[in-house]
Amino acid sequence: MKNKSLKPYINLFLISISLVLILSMVTGKKYRLLHKLINNFFIVGVVFLSVGVIFQILTWSTHKKSIMNKPMDLEEMKTLKNSHKDAYVVSKTKRLDDFRKRKEIFDLLWKMFIYVGAIDFILSIVILIFW
Repeated sequence: MKNKSLKPYINLFLISISLVLILSMVTGKKYRLLHKLINNFFIVGVVFLSVGVIFQILTWSTHKKSIMNKPMDLEEMKTLKNSHKDAYVVSKTKRLDDFRKRKEIFDLLWKMFIYVGAIDFILSIVILIFW
């Protein structure tokens, strides 16, 4: 990955770490800090993985919607007048571009949340093993 594409991943990871630390400070006083960190890394990891799966489902549904929009038939094109034909083609093109942009955004968010969630989940397991 390039340095530019790595920056959002690092930002999301830092957000998850700060969320874990805040949750560790707020949660019950009867547990030690290490025990709270393990629990919170696990919780944040599972939540981020769940959000990643939701974004993957959104990516799939957006891709399916873009496939469902079939191009215009030649017979339909002949029945429309020129001004309506141009407007229809332009709106169809804009809609397909919108679907592509949404798919790219959802795909990026899916990857980010899955990677960061997996790292948080693995961190909770590593801390538990070496504790």
